Amino acid sequence: MEKFKKTLPESEYSDRVIQRYAAILTGLELAQEPLNLKFNLKEVVKLINNVESALANERNIAKTVYDAVLKDVPVTINSFIFGKFHPTGECKGKISKRRGYYEVSYYPQAFEKLIQPFATNIKVVEESLKDAPFYLREQDRNYKRIPTADGSKIVTYSFKVPVATILTSNIE
Repeated sequence: MEKFKKTLPESEYSDRVIQRYAAILTGLELAQEPLNLKFNLKEVVKLINNVESALANERNIAKTVYDAVLKDVPVTINSFIFGKFHPTGECKGKISKRRGYYEVSYYPQAFEKLIQPFATNIKVVEESLKDAPFYLREQDRNYKRIPTADGSKIVTYSFKVPVATILTSNIE
């Protein structure tokens, strides 16, 4: 376990993952003599470290969601309310210009559709996003409510998106 603690990336899953990999490594080590096998345990550790480093990004749901937002917005920008622009078809949410960034707010149905390929439980996603620096929410909630045209408020999942991500020339 000590070998992996020194080399594997830190995450909320580290302890559990380290225990499993340590059990695998111990099993390989113990199986060598009775089965007359020879494993290069240093190479096994290196392989596990490489695989785990690649998987660490996938396990970070907040980062995965944010990456999906950053990819989705420029492609589907005409599906968002932006200034005086209102989409004629499906409306995913609203984009508001802020000082130094854009606030991209997804309506719940559009957000659930966005995260569907990698997350099925919205509560887990909300929980992972709540402390992310790019996620905007109300202090006592895992989402943000924004005003609608009729003065009521609607629940949204809102993100800080860098200005460079959004090409606004086609909607401003």
